[in-house]
Amino acid sequence: MADNGSHRIAQIIRLKRSSLQQYKDIHASAWPAVLKQIKDCNISDYSIYLDKTSMTLFATMKYTGSDFEGDMEKMKANPEVRRWWEMTDAMQETLVEGSTGSMDPKGWWRGLEEGLNDQVILDSGITCSGRVSRMTARHGEREELQTLDLWTWSDQF
Repeated sequence: MADNGSHRIAQIIRLKRSSLQQYKDIHASAWPAVLKQIKDCNISDYSIYLDKTSMTLFATMKYTGSDFEGDMEKMKANPEVRRWWEMTDAMQETLVEGSTGSMDPKGWWRGLEEGLNDQVILDSGITCSGRVSRMTARHGEREELQTLDLWTWSDQF
């Protein structure tokens, strides 16, 4: 896939409730080789949110390269990334029918289609602690707030 500019990517997967604390712990000290490979593959502004009610992980990232498939092949070729995926895959339940893991050509995280991107007002001043933050999203004029856990590595890039 040849890209003529950056684009955003959003994906979802389920986290096993029994793996919640372990998942938080490993992401609080993500492996430097994995973070470097993400950056080297032209991915920035990478964040993972958690909806604890449904145990759904929601990832967002920005791709700034010109060969997404090629960059993803580089990612898959890195042995440290493959070890990380093997560990995190065991904590997750895919929403991609028939997928067996992150190395599966079908994908492991289900990609989402972008709709409107200016409809959510974010108030990120709730709490912040290192790489794990809590973010509250307000949808339009509704007074209901939804709180999601957030793991982000943007400051690493």
